Amino acid sequence: ANVNTMMVKKYKKSQNERKVNYDDLNLSQQARELFGGARILYIFRTEFQHNLNKIKSFDGLSDQFILNSMRNASGIRSSLFIPEMCFENLVKMQIEKLRRPCMQCVDLVFAELKRIGAQSETTEIARFKQFRVALNDCVTSMLKRHLDPCRSFV
Repeated sequence: ANVNTMMVKKYKKSQNERKVNYDDLNLSQQARELFGGARILYIFRTEFQHNLNKIKSFDGLSDQFILNSMRNASGIRSSLFIPEMCFENLVKMQIEKLRRPCMQCVDLVFAELKRIGAQSETTEIARFKQFRVALNDCVTSMLKRHLDPCRSFV
């Protein structure tokens, strides 16, 4: 817990130093590339949304396919409503189409978080090469440790 609080304090200090550095840069340098939270927000609002819009939700889902699924699920009984099992299968097929864009989003955010961790070094940290490498390894391993639970959640 003590190491984590130290890392958070160092990260906040590097963020404050970075804000000062951003103030020193001219506008064209700032506009060239997004960093940190702005980049993650861009990933969610633009890239993820674009990938979702590319999904054709009714591909492979014709009226005949739905009708056959309903008939197969109800068997010899005719039913007024869509059988629950048929509905669940159709919904699972549609949800599966969302998996690839979601995984791409997770990977892009993971890459940006690694980049933030690598670039968040203060002048104090830069003086100690072994500490800088160990800190970077610690941040990277922590991110990797949380990547698989995030992917399984998606």
